[in-house]
Amino acid sequence: MQRSPAARHLTIFLRASLVTTAGNACAYLFQLLLARAVSPGEFGAVNVLLSLAMLITAPIAAAPAAISRLLINHGGSPELFAALVQRIMVAGICIGGCVVALYLPFAGFVEQTLHVGWLAAWVLTPILLASILLYHVPLGLWQGQRSYNRLAVGAAGVPLIRFLTFAGVVIVFGGGIHSALLALAAGGVVVFAIGVWSFRSALILAKPGQFPDALRETLQFSIPAVLMSVALLGLTYIDQPLVRAFNSPESSGLYAAASTLSKIALLLPAALINIVFPEAASLARNQAAPTEESFRLIMLALGVTGGISASAALVMTIEPELCLRLLAGQPYVAAAPILQILAPGMAMLACVSLVVTYALARANYLLIVPLALSTPLIFAVCQFVRPDTRQMAWILFSAIAILLCFSITWLRLTHRRREAPIGKAMRQ
Repeated sequence: MQRSPAARHLTIFLRASLVTTAGNACAYLFQLLLARAVSPGEFGAVNVLLSLAMLITAPIAAAPAAISRLLINHGGSPELFAALVQRIMVAGICIGGCVVALYLPFAGFVEQTLHVGWLAAWVLTPILLASILLYHVPLGLWQGQRSYNRLAVGAAGVPLIRFLTFAGVVIVFGGGIHSALLALAAGGVVVFAIGVWSFRSALILAKPGQFPDALRETLQFSIPAVLMSVALLGLTYIDQPLVRAFNSPESSGLYAAASTLSKIALLLPAALINIVFPEAASLARNQAAPTEESFRLIMLALGVTGGISASAALVMTIEPELCLRLLAGQPYVAAAPILQILAPGMAMLACVSLVVTYALARANYLLIVPLALSTPLIFAVCQFVRPDTRQMAWILFSAIAILLCFSITWLRLTHRRREAPIGKAMRQ
């Protein structure tokens, strides 16, 4: 008996969520080991540099969506797929080199503003930037192939490799900010190498060809995709650099512990976003597909995401001190009030990310406007208020709550007006 689309999607969501949970466990084992190997100030410095790297590479975070859409729409034949894979790999390496070159003139400013050493700012951070840029390439290719098992394993492999590398370095050489940054960079490099190996046949067989229509369409799509990625990653990571700039290194370290732990609610269902985009894009491309099916897809994904994120946030809100003690140790328990604010905020951001990704897959860019304005407004408010750690948490929470209201309103109005009444879709 053939399974219904809802049953198939639910199976994919749950399988990907389990693999992602394993990857997130490794990410927090890395943070657990880091918190015990360095001081609170150094812990904050490592996480601020990681946040800064994620913000700098935010435009490239749109690569998986752009690559998967390109392959879904134009990668039908093996010859075309092989040529596209080759060009995407080469483009990824070139863009990585360009971003590192653009960062280097600002390395001195990063060293002085964030109070980190020259080795971290001038050498290890550029390596980290390159690794983050590179591992998006195979993730996008696996997403475009709709190879969700490889995609989930690849995404979970990054934190696994980071943890194993840092554990090995700590055992042999001892912990420190430099060891942590080296381990963070190792995850992306290894996953990119695995991606090259998995697509080796396509890279070998690829022939030169011109794809002006496909590339032009991808470039047009990349503009809203980049805006979405920059805005989402800005909301996720802008708080730690701002706290570091306006507060002491010790306060920044406490905030970093709470912020890092709160992201469990955001990252646990992250694999669902990688699945919803190609599925929704495929349904949007197939004009014969019933519109109710796309609505069922997003409602099912929202249900799973909301359940996972809300459960994680509830635990961190009820027992913040216990969670911080388990993650980072007794010195970080003072960050419990911040965790109680940030954890529900990250759970809401997981739902916002899912709805925005769904809208992007359906070529509806209305939600990108309030999303793109959110990070600059947060930055402007912080320049005026110069917030302490608790105020920063409330500013971020408020911005995410407003965006969630926008997202749910857009979802209801869009499907009621253009596709199917919500009541009819839910009854079916």
